[in-house]
Order: sequence, then C-alpha cells, then structure tokens
Amino acid sequence: MKGVTVGGANINNLRYADDTALLACKEKDLQDLVTAVNDKGKPYGMEMNVMKTKTMVISRSKQAPKINISIEGKPIEQVEKMLYLCHIVTETEKSDTEIKRRIAVARSSFTSLYQVLTPRAVSLDTRIRLLKCYIWSTLLYECETWTLSKTLEKRIEAFEIWTFRRILKIAWANQKTNDEILNMAKCKKSLLNIIMRRKLQYFGYIIRKSSLQKLLLEGKVDGKRQRGRPRRMWMDDIKGWTNERSYTECVRDAQDRILWRAMTADLLRADSTT
Repeated sequence: MKGVTVGGANINNLRYADDTALLACKEKDLQDLVTAVNDKGKPYGMEMNVMKTKTMVISRSKQAPKINISIEGKPIEQVEKMLYLCHIVTETEKSDTEIKRRIAVARSSFTSLYQVLTPRAVSLDTRIRLLKCYIWSTLLYECETWTLSKTLEKRIEAFEIWTFRRILKIAWANQKTNDEILNMAKCKKSLLNIIMRRKLQYFGYIIRKSSLQKLLLEGKVDGKRQRGRPRRMWMDDIKGWTNERSYTECVRDAQDRILWRAMTADLLRADSTT
C-alpha cells in the first residue's frame, strides 16, 4: 500500500507493541490503508476501534485541511494533537507543546514530593540528588527527539532555577538573582547540558546503525518545499552544538564512537564554563 516515500523507501506504518500509526500522503491512500488493516485483522478478532482511532494532518498551515476517513462507514475523529507513546504529537509537528507539557508534569511531580524535597533536616546534597532522580527524569523523557529553539531553552533553564528556589525555600520577593540561587545550591546549570549530551549520543547511535531513524534523517522526501523561512530541524541542534559542523563532518566524526564521545564531553565541558 502506498504511504510516504522517504529516500526511495515506501513507509506506510510505524508500529510499537500494540500501537500502530498509518502514514499516507493522500486522503485516498490513507483510507485504503485503514480499510486494508481492518479487513486483515477481522478474521483474527482484531477489528479497529473507531473510538480509539484518530486521524491527523501534518501541515505547516495554521489551519490543516479536513479529511474524511472512516471504518466501515463510521467516521474517524480528526484531531489537532494527540498523545502517542506518552508523547504529544501535533499538526505542526513542533516540540513546543510537548516540552511545555513535560515541564508542567515535572512541576506537578515536584509539588507531590514537596515534603520530601524541601525539609532542611535532609542535607542539601541529598535533596538535589532526589530532585534529579525523580523530577528531572520526568522532564527529560524522550528529550532526544526534541528540536530546541532559544525560547524553549530559556523555558528549560527557568524550570531548573525554579526547582532550586523551591528546594531552598526562597521566594521571588527575596530578590535573589539566578546566579545567587545557583551559588546557594552549590550547583551549575546542567539541565540543558543533559539534554544536549543525550541528543548528541542519540545522533551517534543513529549514524552508526542502519535503521529507520537514519533513513528518516538522511532520506529525501518527494515533493517541493513550501515557501517561507525553513523551519528549524532536529539536525540544526546537532550542528549548532558542534561548532557549526556540517552534516557530513558530524557523520564522519560520529562513526568513531570513542572520538564522538570524547568530542561531546569536551563540548559540554566548555559550555558548562561559560
């Protein structure tokens, strides 16, 4: 069945456990895919559930076009965003919504553990260890897939300072600067650094293996690019964090695991001192 052509390969489905995403460039092709999957599954008692199935059109337009996809005559709801594999997918396919949601989830986790993270009877070092283990890990879920802008980086850094302020029980009215907060916590900014390290490591992992991720990163997609300023891409972060190396240079360096690991460590060490 015809799906999306990337690098000469036809990709019409993405599957993980019992979750399946069907992909197509045209409404008719998607309808054919949905019908085929439903018909093939019926003999085994695996009919598609109309209530649990959603459609979405990925588009740069502010208003994505409406499509009519159905299962045995029953229309499937079209949504602007949905939670798929614990990750928010939106029509614009930007990371903004997911990162904001992750920050909100992490804030909620901090609030629920407030009595554990803030008592002065517990040493500051232990509280910060608990913070990184239970709160930061919530925020960092799937951070390797994010595409970061300067605005999003500032949001992440602001959340990091917020957690330190809460642990130290310092209100905004106390008029303590961010640098003063970090000195009191005996820490440096590191949350964004962790994201950078994970994403750089993930890039190296993709490049050293023949996989669907590598195909999606390197393969060309049929069609013409829309007018307007090019959108910031996932690879732009990698290039920016490696001193504006080209994609070819990044691929060459990442082929050597030891070299890439050492180079990543040097870059992050230099960034943490600025």
